[in-house]
Formats: sequence, C-alpha cells, structure tokens
Amino acid sequence: MTRYIPFLILLIGLSACKKDLLPVRRVRQINTGTSDRLNRIRFLDEMTGICVGGDRFEHSRILRTTNGGRSWSTVNNAEASKELFGIAQSVFGRVYLIGYDGKLLFSDDFGASWEFRQLRFETYKAIDMRSPQNPVAIGGISFDRGDVMDLGSEADLLRHDSVDYELNDIRFATAGRAYRCGYGTIQFSTDSGRNWNWAPYKNDNYSAIEVLENRVWVCGREGSILRSLDGGQSWERLRNGTYIGEKKYRLNDIAFRNENEGFAVGEKGVVLYSRDAGAHWSELESFTSAHLMGLSIHPDGRIFICGEGGELWELRF
Repeated sequence: MTRYIPFLILLIGLSACKKDLLPVRRVRQINTGTSDRLNRIRFLDEMTGICVGGDRFEHSRILRTTNGGRSWSTVNNAEASKELFGIAQSVFGRVYLIGYDGKLLFSDDFGASWEFRQLRFETYKAIDMRSPQNPVAIGGISFDRGDVMDLGSEADLLRHDSVDYELNDIRFATAGRAYRCGYGTIQFSTDSGRNWNWAPYKNDNYSAIEVLENRVWVCGREGSILRSLDGGQSWERLRNGTYIGEKKYRLNDIAFRNENEGFAVGEKGVVLYSRDAGAHWSELESFTSAHLMGLSIHPDGRIFICGEGGELWELRF
C-alpha cells in the first residue's frame, strides 16, 4: 500500500490545483492576420488601441483598432524593419513605439500614420514619458548590458547612458516618482529618474511594472511579484519565484484594473488573477498554450492579452 501513497498525493495535488483554476466569463480570440509575436498592447482611448510586435530581424508589426478592440488591422511602416516592444503616449496625444536596433516611430493621429527615427543600434524594450515632450527609452540584452536614451520633442537623442544590467520596463508617475526594472534590479526615483534608488530584491529578471497612484507592482520572469504601497519607499514580496514551494511561472506583464483587481500573464498561456491588491494570486482556466507577452485593460474593464503566434485575446472577467 505504501508504494501508492506518493501517487495518491500527486492525484490529490493535481485535483486541488484544478479546483483552484478560476473560470473566465467570456474568452474571445481575435483574428490578427499574422503569426508574428505580439509584445505589447495599449488602449489610447475607449475606441483606439495599438498592439506591436514583429520578427526581431525582419520586420515590425503594428495592429490598430478604432472600434474598441472588436477588430484590428495592420498599419505597418516599412522603415521600422525590426521587432517592436514598447508603447507610450504623451498627454498631448502623441504615440511612441520603440524596438530592436533603436527603431522608433511616433504618430500624431492616434496611430493612423507614423514617422520614423533611427536612433542608436541597441535593443530597446520600453518607453515612457518623463514629461509631455520628453520620452525615455530603456532596454538591454544578454543580462549584463542596459541602455537608457533621453529623447527630445522630435524624438531626437538628447543623452545616452549605459548600465551593466539589462533593463526591461520603465514607468514615470506624478510628483517626480519613477520606476524601472530589469535583470536583478527594481529601482525607484523621486526626481523623475535623474537619480535611482534600489529596492532590496535581486533574485529575478524583473520584466514589467504597473503603477496606480502610490501603488506599484512588479513581476519577474521567474514568477516573482512585488508590491509597494508608498510609491517605492518600501516593498513587500508577494510571490517568491525562486522558492521551491511556489508553482513556477515565467511572467512577462502585469496590470491592475483598479487598486484591488490585478492580472499577470506569462509563458505557456498562464494568466494570474488577484482580487486583493496582489496579496494572493489564482490561475485562470487555460485558453491557450502560447507564450503571452502583454496585456492591457480597456477603459470599460475588458482584458486584452497578446502573445506569440499573433495571438490576441479579449477576456471578460
């Protein structure tokens, strides 16, 4: 009998895991007309959204919706001939895209047309607005190299800095607060990113940041999730991705639809959900096995998720 005990324990564990899966009220896959990897998605307003990706060395891919996400069409720019990773929007409405080999695009008509700038030939993964006319792009490659570009009002290069760790995401908030993350680092600033302080957590490749007022969440590719409730002055680890007792996830993006309800997406189709500001996370029922790269929350609360193979999903939850 004793030889069957490990098998019974495994069955009980699998059954318990299945019971923990949360149902989604409605899941809809959207036809994108592409098999390119889609990395990031963002809604500019209730009707207009942008989703970007492509093939790293061959071409970019830009998808656009003007009907609130019901359908998407391709609006490509041949000059941006490499994969795109980051999206930002200024308070004046200008939209910026950044990607591999320093390919940058900007639009003043909500993505209907794009102007191209060739910047430094490095891998850039994220972009955000330090001020209404001052984008900052960050990136890196191979874990031990990171790059930061300060850009001017016409997407011209004002300053470049390099660091000895890969950078994956950057977010600017109000009152001079800013956050960035990467390989083995989470950083926060109180002077709009001119000087940076390090949070005391290193054991992950931190991939994405979400900010709602003074609340900040960070996820990592080993499955870690951290939170600050005071604008980065103090942090707590909600999931330890390197702890052997935690289920292993590889997370790529995180977003909150309000101060309590949050989502995180990652490889092998994983979607996590929290209803208590990130203190606890549950896995949603699987609807794809593709690696999921980015998510965006529509103003009406719908969840949009993009990933490998050109997959784009709409969730009502």
